[in-house]
Parts: sequence; structure tokens; C-alpha cells
Amino acid sequence: MPSETSLIEVGASIVSKDFELELTTESISKEELLNIIRKTVQHYLDNDLNHLLNILYRIDVNEAIVKTILSTASPENIADALAEEILNRELKKAEYRLKYNNS
Repeated sequence: MPSETSLIEVGASIVSKDFELELTTESISKEELLNIIRKTVQHYLDNDLNHLLNILYRIDVNEAIVKTILSTASPENIADALAEEILNRELKKAEYRLKYNNS
């Protein structure tokens, strides 16, 4: 089983690629990564919703969950809820990469 640190670092690398961000992935905490995702999601919510939806589709965040968040969450909580879903999905990808690339 991969360590929490390596899981977060690989997850940060995936987030960096998917959102076209330049992140320092070493020594990043889960909270820092979540905050970066939240700020990025909020930027896209404010400026380019279609691009955000394309990213969510490409990342493979569950479409039903995204629709539920967009239709039921209060506006000030949408970015937080989407960021949580994105982080969970990216960490799941990181877990698979670590598990199958190291075996």
C-alpha cells in the first residue's frame, strides 16, 4: 500500500497535468492540494463553466454527482464540493498508478 505522502504527491502531479497548473508536488499536504483545487474550480465557475465541465468529464468525475452539486449546493459551497470530488477521483487514480506501476 502506498504511503499517504506518495499518494498525495502523485495525486498533485495528476491534478497539475489535468488542470494545466505548475504545482510543486513534493511535500504538499492534502489540505494544500484541496485548497489549490478549490481556488481553481472557483476561477472556472466564475469565468469559464464549460471548460470546467470539460475538465470534470476528462477527469471522469461522476456526472450524476456533478449535476447534483451544481443543482443543490448553495453557490458559496459549489467550489468546495466539486474540489472534494475532484481530489477523491485524482487520489483514486494516484492509488492505482502507485499500485500497478510498482508491482
